[in-house]
Amino acid sequence: MALLTGFDHARQILEQRFATLWTYTPIKWDNVALEPEPTINDEWTDFNIVPNISTRSEIAHPKPVRRDYGLLKIIIHTPEGTGTGRLYELIDNCVSIFDCYQEESLEIEDHKTIGPLLENGWYNMTLIFEYRFDK
Repeated sequence: MALLTGFDHARQILEQRFATLWTYTPIKWDNVALEPEPTINDEWTDFNIVPNISTRSEIAHPKPVRRDYGLLKIIIHTPEGTGTGRLYELIDNCVSIFDCYQEESLEIEDHKTIGPLLENGWYNMTLIFEYRFDK
């Protein structure tokens, strides 16, 4: 019998929130091609969810719950050579969507910023949000 976790449910909540509130660039979803493929002058966003670990939590709960932890990784790409202003504006908009976010049994606990990085003609920055989902 397979161990059931809340990773898929957490994925659905996170993807729905981002799809609804992110109106700034096209989104490349995890393992789905971005159509049309971005050109060197385009802005685009890469959205990935990385399940991490599941544990059983009994403290402060009337009955034990399954607690799933994971990472939400969002990479925002802007054209190289166009300055930093637009990238930082997009980063701020993304942080406002997920920072301290709670819904149902999902909670975003923390985030980190990595970059900026020049890569294949794009200037990009990565946001990594830690999430917890209680089932």
